[in-house]
Order: sequence, then C-alpha cells, then structure tokens
Amino acid sequence: MAVTVETRYGKIRGSSDGGVHVFRGIPFARPPVATRRFRPPEPPEPWPGLRDCRSFAPVAPQQFSPLSALYPAPIEEQSEDCLYLNVWTPSTDGTPRPVLVWIHGGRFSEGGAALPDTNGRRLARRGDVVVVSIQYRLGALGFLHLGDLRGADPRGASNLGLLDQIAALEWVREEIDAFGGNPSNVTIFGGSAGGTSVASLLAMPRARDLFQKAIIQSSHYTALDRQAATRVAQCLLEELEIEERDSVKLRDIPLDSLVRAQRRTEERLEAGFADLVFQPVVDGELLPKAPLEAVREGAVAPIPLLVGSNLDEMTILDAVDPTLRNLDEAGLIERMERSLPAQHPSGTSFARRALEVYRCSRERRALSGPAELWCALESDRRFHYTTSRMAELHAALEPRTYMYQFRWTPPATHSRLGAFHGLEVPFVFGTLEEHSLHGVVPKSHEATALARRVQDAWIAFSRTGDPSHPGLGSWPAYAAPRRATMILDESPRTEDAPLEDARLFWQEVEEALATRGSS
Repeated sequence: MAVTVETRYGKIRGSSDGGVHVFRGIPFARPPVATRRFRPPEPPEPWPGLRDCRSFAPVAPQQFSPLSALYPAPIEEQSEDCLYLNVWTPSTDGTPRPVLVWIHGGRFSEGGAALPDTNGRRLARRGDVVVVSIQYRLGALGFLHLGDLRGADPRGASNLGLLDQIAALEWVREEIDAFGGNPSNVTIFGGSAGGTSVASLLAMPRARDLFQKAIIQSSHYTALDRQAATRVAQCLLEELEIEERDSVKLRDIPLDSLVRAQRRTEERLEAGFADLVFQPVVDGELLPKAPLEAVREGAVAPIPLLVGSNLDEMTILDAVDPTLRNLDEAGLIERMERSLPAQHPSGTSFARRALEVYRCSRERRALSGPAELWCALESDRRFHYTTSRMAELHAALEPRTYMYQFRWTPPATHSRLGAFHGLEVPFVFGTLEEHSLHGVVPKSHEATALARRVQDAWIAFSRTGDPSHPGLGSWPAYAAPRRATMILDESPRTEDAPLEDARLFWQEVEEALATRGSS
C-alpha cells in the first residue's frame, strides 16, 4: 500500500512493510557531484509532483576491504550522488514519537544505509518509534583534508562526511514531524565508524541542538590531526600525479581513478598510521578537538549517553591476517614491543607486563594461545579502554551515562570468533532473520530473547534517557569507582568493573605516553 507525505521540498511516496511505513532514498542534500565534489552539502532542490521513495538510493563510492568478506551484503549500486536517507515509521498521524537516527559503520570507507542488518522495520514497530538511517560521503570524497595544501581551494572543507551527517540531522529537525517523529527527541546511534561519528558529533559545536541523546557502539574515538591528514592528502595527490598547487583538479578526476588512488594511499600509509587513513580530522573549526579530549575538557554536549563494546571485538583479525594463525610467543612479544611504550614503571618492559596481565585473564576470557592474546589486547586497546574512558569522563558531565558489554557468542561451530566486532547490530535492529551474518548467527530462541531485550533497552533510552526496562531490570549509571556495566548475554546482568585488570594496564600505558609526550 502506497503512502504519501508532504515535505518542504515536495511530496514523496513510500510503501508499507510489515506494519510500518517506509520511505527509502529521500534526498537531504543536492548531489555532491561535478563542481560540488569536495564541497559542503547544500540543501536539496525542490521537486514538482510526487517523488517515488520506494527504493534505496545508491551507496557512496567504495572499494571493499578484506573485512568485507566477513559481512556479505547486497551492495549493488554506487554513486557520488549518495546523500539520501530512509525513514521507517509506525504512522504519519502526527503523534510525536521518539526518533532514532542510525549512522552506519564501515571504516569510513565502506557501507551504506540499505543493508539488511539495519532494516529499521522491526525496531520502529516494536518501540512505536521513528527510525532513520543516513548515508554520507566515504573515503577521500568524505574525509580528505585539503585546507592546508599549497594552493588549496578556499571554498573547500574538511570533514565533508561529518558535514553530510549534520545536513541529514538538520533535515530530521525540519521534516521528521511529518513522519510522526518528535524533532525535540532525537537519539543518534551508530556502530564502529558510525560510533566514532556519534562521538565526533558530540564534540562539534555545529551539531549542538540537533539531537538530545546518543548511543555509541564499538567506537575507538579517534581522529587525525591536521599534519597527519595533510600527509594523507599529499599522498593521494602523488598517486594521481597532481601537483599540490593544482589540488583543485581533484574535482575533475574520474571517479574510478580517484577510488583506486584512495586504496593505494591506504596501502602506503596504513603501516605508519595507528588507525584509519581516512577518518575525521581535528581541523580546529568544525571539529575543534578529538572526541576524548573534548569530553575530558567538558566541551561536549552534556546529554544522556549509552556506550559499549563487544567482548571479542578484534577476533576478526584472525580472518584477515593469515600471519596470526602461526603466531608464537616470541612473535607476540615482538608485536607488543612495536605497539607499546618501552619501559614499564616496574622496570620490566610494557610488553612483558602486558603478557603477565593477559595470561592472568586467559581462563576468564577463553584465551588459548598467542593469537587469542593478541586479539584480546587489541580489543582492549582499540575499544574497551577507550569506551570506559568515554563513559567515565562523560559521567562527570552527565550522570545519565550507561555502559554495556556485549558477550553473546555464536554457536559452537563459530565460537572461536566470540562476540566479535559488529555482532550486536542485528540484535539492536531485530534483524536476526535477514542480516548478512545469518550463517554465523542463526536465529534461535536464546538469540531472539536477547535481541528483544537489547531493542527494548535502546527504545527505553530513546524515550527517557535511561535504558532500564522490565526485561533487563534496573540498569545502573556508570561512574567510578563502581563502573557498573550491563553484560548483554543469554542471561543479562550487571557487573562492576569488568576486565578491570586490563583497564588498569591500559591506564598505565596512557599515563606513560602522556609523560613521554610532555618530556
């Protein structure tokens, strides 16, 4: 059954799907093509008549990484004309419902808003809420920093992908009431790069007042400084054989050539970058400070916050790094020595201290060998410790700060992966029957029961700023020294200070790095 809605830009037609109305491929900005490539988003052009919004729009241009094989999804059409969003709503009757806006992940270089994992139908229907999923420019098109190059176009901008997200949120503020949503009760949520986007939006003055609550799933809260981001831009120009003073020529490079040069740039620089090559940039204007630094200084929006990570985030490394399978203890120590400060205050090396800490937690975390120890160390470094820092720092600004750890493990045939990166997404959306990982995470009574509890927590948080509900019971706020954390497993429960030994170790690492940086 077709359904129509009047927006400021014109009428649109959607369809009904499983008890909700869905509108796909709604433009929230003009196509960022031709002279608008590498420019901030502009409001969409009004259209005459009735616009058909029953099909998803193309995703942003992208090349798939080895990690893509773990998350097979039917991404078919790509285009620079990608600034569209989707809306699922129980009704357009004018009732002001909470709004949840999903920002997809994918290393800031992959993904889209049309994946079956993030179909908003079940979440909207279960919670009587409006669900929105948005797209944004990826890779070089979305996160190339050109402002510090010689001969840079003064009309260009950094963080175009983040500006796209802001434009989508501005559309939500202006239009969502026509879809049955309350523009004064908007929760942004995202996973992986989408979680980092949420953390960045919290730190961006321009994003203030566009949302009232935030959920961060499996983020590691990073951003490049201007010097590193300029190095990335220079490398891309070298790959395209463009002089720095002629960077404006990037607007005219064929898309395929640009995307291939982006991949070569990533391959050249990844070894020297601790994190992603293309990601948000601390430009001093749109993003004045990196997310953790901003919250540490009290420069983020003091709003209710729900944060968390998955116990075994980095076990996916085993699937894309064949050297891990033959890793022995000597190789493990060598890796740790490269990634950790040299000297621990006790006199031993940080690598040896790490080995002691993770051996002690081996039984509790089912770590059976060097590869598992390395994945656990990386899970803590990239996700668990930074998540706990975000929660602790934000709790000083806003007591309604809550933390979770997702520990549900797939059946025995896939148990070596544990609760890996991205596993929580189909539980949040209730898409266990249709998500791209159904071969690894088949639907079961236990999984379905947990999915309902997780959905109800996200829904309760969007309504009240508190994720407590009868299916989980009381969810205490997070604060030191208790550090109460909701464990999302077949039997959800609250644990105080989980993985505390690892958290204390990474606190020592952070303090050592800070001391070295100030000396």
